[in-house]
Amino acid sequence: MALERSTMLALLLISLGLLQTALAAEYVVGDATGWTYDETLKFYNDWAASKTLKVGDSLKFNWVSVHDVVEMSQADADACNSVGNKISEWQESGAVVDLTTAGTHSYICSIGSHCNAGMKMTVTVLAADTSTPASPPPPATPGVTAAPPPPPTAASSIQLRQPLIVGALALIAACAALSF
Repeated sequence: MALERSTMLALLLISLGLLQTALAAEYVVGDATGWTYDETLKFYNDWAASKTLKVGDSLKFNWVSVHDVVEMSQADADACNSVGNKISEWQESGAVVDLTTAGTHSYICSIGSHCNAGMKMTVTVLAADTSTPASPPPPATPGVTAAPPPPPTAASSIQLRQPLIVGALALIAACAALSF
């Protein structure tokens, strides 16, 4: 009986962990536009400001042509300093960046003058259990009105991890069955 209870408790804890992971969201950066040149130079920051990102979520960068994604300090990203201190780097389209810490994270394309052409973005990531930013968003440029974010597209920017939800619920059901 004690073994059954400890097994049931372990399964329940595992399933709760899977369920929390399953509720994390994957955001496709730029939605249908993807990671590319930006004529407004603000598209990606506007896109990021329209999202509520939390620890456990991820960003997916899709691109065509020659690009990359480099995480840098906000100061280096704002200055498009592609030779600054790189925190992380991804070189393949479809790169998934896991958001593991709360706070401000900045990303650029370090190829040529792509960053200066608008391929840069700063996001604010909230702690997993809060809806208040861990740090304030970047200040607005005086005299510049932010454009509204683009309308939702047919391609959803959020993809819930459904297989994990199903697995977690199956484990919870198994625990419930063992208790009878």
